[in-house]
Amino acid sequence: MGRIDTTRMEAGLGEGEDPLRLALVAAQTATWAWDIRTDALTWSEGAHTILGLPEGLVATTNEAHLASIHPDDETRMRIQEQRVVASGVDYESEYRLVAPTGTIRWLATRGRVVERDATGRAVRMLGVTTDVTARKRAESLRSLRTNVGAALAGGGPLGDLLQRSAEAVVHHLDAAFARVWLLDEAAQVLDLRASAGLYTHLDGAHARIPVGRYKIGRIAARRRPHLTNDVATDPEISDPAWAAREGMVAFAGYPLLVDERLVGVLAMFARQPLAEDTPSRRSRPSPMWSPRTLSASGPRRLCERARRASARWCSTPPTSSSSSTPTAPGGISARRWSGCSATGRTS
Repeated sequence: MGRIDTTRMEAGLGEGEDPLRLALVAAQTATWAWDIRTDALTWSEGAHTILGLPEGLVATTNEAHLASIHPDDETRMRIQEQRVVASGVDYESEYRLVAPTGTIRWLATRGRVVERDATGRAVRMLGVTTDVTARKRAESLRSLRTNVGAALAGGGPLGDLLQRSAEAVVHHLDAAFARVWLLDEAAQVLDLRASAGLYTHLDGAHARIPVGRYKIGRIAARRRPHLTNDVATDPEISDPAWAAREGMVAFAGYPLLVDERLVGVLAMFARQPLAEDTPSRRSRPSPMWSPRTLSASGPRRLCERARRASARWCSTPPTSSSSSTPTAPGGISARRWSGCSATGRTS
């Protein structure tokens, strides 16, 4: 990043339709001035759109602004700010701002102490803040794709691979918890195979869900993703009282498809609204996991790994005369892989 032109910034604050203001709007950037003595914080016109806030809710003190920062970032930002005021070095950081609605906006900010009193104490700072939400979201999705791809390609039982994948969803998409169900085709039941975040158990009422029942089963039956940023009123949410008690705001569920064949469901709850570009319930059926995140090769890789371990899991489905149902590595019933050919591809 280049140097901060504080002279032009001072001229640009509150000057209306001047070229600098228009350039700032185009760059998704706002300028600010902080009077350290009074804690007054002044923003350039239109800053609320950059911050993702209603116009009347932009903080007018630095303390109020800091209090709106995501809890995971607030302490770091306070320490950095104190260091800048004390040392006079330029200020540069990225953080998440939480709106009253729960929406999170990623911001990048740079600042500089531009005035000191007779004792050398900092009294005024100027800076710029840019909305970098789109970039951070793209980075998270790339990291998610990389981490889940690595999990699917790595060693270990299938359950472990799915668990690492669910953990990656929680980490990179800031979900409260994420779960993965795999389809038992013969029984038409979704088996819970991975759960990460707030809940990690694999038993309970949602351990086995018939296709068509509850929101998870209906996602499987319809083969359509479902998204809501208002779980309290969404009719697909079966227990709104639980959602309210746990502070859940959003839900997203995706059918896991390979060549239009259903293999399971991925679902997650979040305590803040999901991104506006998250696929909606009207979206096309997603390939493995969700559009924009993962390829459709996950189940094929898993099937190929099972085939290498014992070719009969993918090439020879269990017969009705079998005394027991054989199990593939990771504890997956062999009949679940009965649609696989000897090359590890779905039929």
